[in-house]
Amino acid sequence: MNLMSTRLIGLDIARYFAFIGMVIVNFDVAMSYGVQSNGGFFNELIGQLQGRASATFVVLAGIGWTI
Repeated sequence: MNLMSTRLIGLDIARYFAFIGMVIVNFDVAMSYGVQSNGGFFNELIGQLQGRASATFVVLAGIGWTI
């Protein structure tokens, strides 16, 4: 019996970006422990992603479970 997998590519791509966002935020937290920062592009990016990436991933996981 040939069962074809029906994946929602858009959901997979959104989940990938949310996962990468969480990795970047956690990498910054782990690598900058006890270090003062002057700001910059990377710190601004981390500030924008903090909390949003994990919330997006959880919402997408809920959508996946619902479907």
